[in-house]
Amino acid sequence: EIDVYTGAELRIGGDLGFAPATLNLENGAQLSVHLGGEIIICLDSELRVKSGSKLVIDGTDLRIHQEGRLVIEEGGLIELHNDANIILEGGGSEIKFSGELIVFPESNSAIITTGESPSTILISGINSNINVSDNSKLFVKENSQIELEANSSIQVSGEGEFNTNNT
Repeated sequence: EIDVYTGAELRIGGDLGFAPATLNLENGAQLSVHLGGEIIICLDSELRVKSGSKLVIDGTDLRIHQEGRLVIEEGGLIELHNDANIILEGGGSEIKFSGELIVFPESNSAIITTGESPSTILISGINSNINVSDNSKLFVKENSQIELEANSSIQVSGEGEFNTNNT
């Protein structure tokens, strides 16, 4: 298990794209970022959450720079706690989603695209699930395009609120 706390930063790749990198979470690994900590996926780099592994964003933002990718494979899990957000910064940034996303109770979370160029949330496979818990919200805002690959589906469940705008 890796925890990123206040004042700490986990940067995947290099700022200018000279050192693209991939961080794979696998074999039950868990990566957690807490209030005041940061995870940044840099230019042309990737964070991949494989089956049985988990990414926890708790009270802070995960930032995905231009051409960066967050990949949640089937059986992989991402949890959003305490108003956590995923921010897509720059053209070509992408979330590829085949696993599960849970928004925990009392969390008002968002997937936000900044800048002029749209970013993509790509749904892949037939087992994708977004669970928005009771008294929580998930918003997909600004220039975020939701696309489904051929023969793909997604289920949105839970007692919370799921909204999209400008997609």
